[in-house]
Amino acid sequence: MIGINTAIRADAMGIGFAIPVNKAKAIEARLAKGEKIIHPYLGVQMTTLTPELARQNNTDPNSAFMVPEVNGVVVVRVLPNTPAERAGLRRGDVITEIDGLAVTTADQLQQLVEESQVGQALKAQVQRGNQARQLTIKTAELENAA
Repeated sequence: MIGINTAIRADAMGIGFAIPVNKAKAIEARLAKGEKIIHPYLGVQMTTLTPELARQNNTDPNSAFMVPEVNGVVVVRVLPNTPAERAGLRRGDVITEIDGLAVTTADQLQQLVEESQVGQALKAQVQRGNQARQLTIKTAELENAA
């Protein structure tokens, strides 16, 4: 049985600091020149959620929290003093859309954030329990990720 807690270890512990190889190749010359590369971020640990994973999680008596049975990206942890915290995201929230685009995987959400601009306001559709909410998350510059 693979629950949210198992998925956390597999997906969420990196907090999205990895840079895809295509992105690394695209900025290689700028790095070689000593230019600073700016990365937008939200400040969450997250993992992909499916209805099946949600059901497994919700029936586990040791589960840290209950999640809605939907496709999306579950927020496992909101880091302090981050755009996510300022926007009101909470642990257990499930992000289902960003700017009107359906979000079904943590990788997809990470890519959308990476393609945004620092300071850009992203409109997130969030499922919190049985309630749908729309939050605006203003990205910030990821600093000191090393």
